[in-house]
Amino acid sequence: MLLTLAFFGWDKTEFTVNLEPFQIHAGAVDLIRIPYTHWEQRILAAKTMGLNTMVLQLNWNSFEKEDETFDFTSDQNNVNEFIRLCKSNDMKVILRPGPQSHTYTAFGGIPSRISFDNVSTRDLQNKEWVRSITSYIKAVSAVINENSEDVAMIQIDQLTGIDEISSDYLRYLRQLFLQNGVFGPFMLLESIYKFNSVEGMAIGLSGNPSADQIEEAKKISPNLPVFYGNHYTGDVTTYRSGPPQSRFVNLQPILKANQSFILFPFCGGSSFGFTASGIQSQVYDTYTTSNDFGAPLTENGYPTPQYNRLTRALTGSSQYKLKVLPMQTIDSFTMVKVGTLEGQNFINKGTFKDLPTFESQRQNEGLGIYEVQIPPNSSGNLALENVRDYAQVYIDGELVHTFNREINVGFNYMIKDTKSGRLQLVVDASTHQGFSGYAFEDDKKGVWGNNMFNSQKMHNFTLSLLDVENFKPVEKLTPTNFTGGLFKAKFSTLKVDTYIDLKDFKKGYVFINNVNIGRYQNVNKDQSNNFYSRIYCPSTYLNDGENILFVLDTLTVEESIQVSGVQLAFACQEGYAEVGAECIKVE
Repeated sequence: MLLTLAFFGWDKTEFTVNLEPFQIHAGAVDLIRIPYTHWEQRILAAKTMGLNTMVLQLNWNSFEKEDETFDFTSDQNNVNEFIRLCKSNDMKVILRPGPQSHTYTAFGGIPSRISFDNVSTRDLQNKEWVRSITSYIKAVSAVINENSEDVAMIQIDQLTGIDEISSDYLRYLRQLFLQNGVFGPFMLLESIYKFNSVEGMAIGLSGNPSADQIEEAKKISPNLPVFYGNHYTGDVTTYRSGPPQSRFVNLQPILKANQSFILFPFCGGSSFGFTASGIQSQVYDTYTTSNDFGAPLTENGYPTPQYNRLTRALTGSSQYKLKVLPMQTIDSFTMVKVGTLEGQNFINKGTFKDLPTFESQRQNEGLGIYEVQIPPNSSGNLALENVRDYAQVYIDGELVHTFNREINVGFNYMIKDTKSGRLQLVVDASTHQGFSGYAFEDDKKGVWGNNMFNSQKMHNFTLSLLDVENFKPVEKLTPTNFTGGLFKAKFSTLKVDTYIDLKDFKKGYVFINNVNIGRYQNVNKDQSNNFYSRIYCPSTYLNDGENILFVLDTLTVEESIQVSGVQLAFACQEGYAEVGAECIKVE
């Protein structure tokens, strides 16, 4: 039997609290995807629905700073405060500190420097990886120890079995926690298709397992709790997909069998800044800033019909009182172009014989301008091996073609006239994949690989990079041939949540009062099918009174654009909840 000071543990295959049987009824949230001012509302919504536990996802790369120290105390990173709010509302806490967190966040939650240095992840033979995880686990363990009575269980890494990671790696991670005074209980989150089992660690199965799959796993691990570790409530959304889709979650047989479960996610939240991920299938697919997921609670914390259905299943009643935070509309206002794209703070990184990636220059995201001289007054085929992720091709300052990784499998274009031979590639990096291993290497940003013009390799590129992650706007209009630019507006409003509607912009980044609240992408030919032009803007980042909005757009050719604030991610009237593209009356 394993116990913490909070007396949470298990007896053989059953979880216990104070030695009495206990079923985990949990909802998972991501610390950085819910504004810190809104944490308690989401916790209370979970409790109202009938849940008794919050599962808190922690992303290593949101805590580690450039000097490799850690920030667990600033407003959005304050793990102690989230745990305190759970305790004050009589909710237990399960922590998911990683090191690899989940596939829906950039790099799987691993710091970008790991990619910069080509470190082999989850590899105990790699000294830099071992040094890094040792440092991180020491830091996060200190936070766990401060809350030892209030953290019920710690999940170690995730989905290692299906990723072909040895169970010895999990034992090593557990030993690091133990060395830092964290004694469990510990659990694993593993795929229903292939999972690791480690002595003394409970197993949560991910992927909406059936009752039969749970029973089969129990045969493999007969003396440990095996439960529904990630019961998916919906599907992740990309810019190539439709609106969020809920999955039907039938809790009745799980409750009848007295099984434990984790709903993933309970509230998906928002991928502010550069935290969104992506996925590579036949072509690349970029996850949206909205991480709504079709979850029981919307991105902005409102109940959906699924929330109502699950509340009835868990509490036996459809009558509940849930406090939601107000939303506001903001009258249309005009954003005016105040700066050119190339007039921003691009840093010349030098001239390179072969094409460099962004990462080789220790930049994670943002924009790059590659320039090279090709034979003048000629024609020929431009063949780029890897475009990561969106590139505009300019000849003598004229836009002649666009490559989009989300659409193009190959990157070839016949240039009819090279003119003076000045070739420029303006590259916008999208999101980093959340999967480990080969995908990180394949996801290096920029243009790289075997790049040819008329079957001759191109050499001596110059590269200038714009670090959008630490963006400082330059308000200066100069003659330009590039599309896009910097747009600005000042507007007055209340300190109340809203959605900023950017439907008339094309592709870029949004900053409210110097906070990057995400990216948008409206490059579909049929804009009526674009469901993600509205960016959630919580009151956390607004002022009562004057606010400053900057939009850095890479594609628009307009000089001014109308923007407004709306109450809903899509277009449902008051009293209705959004389910996909439909509005259904809240019961």
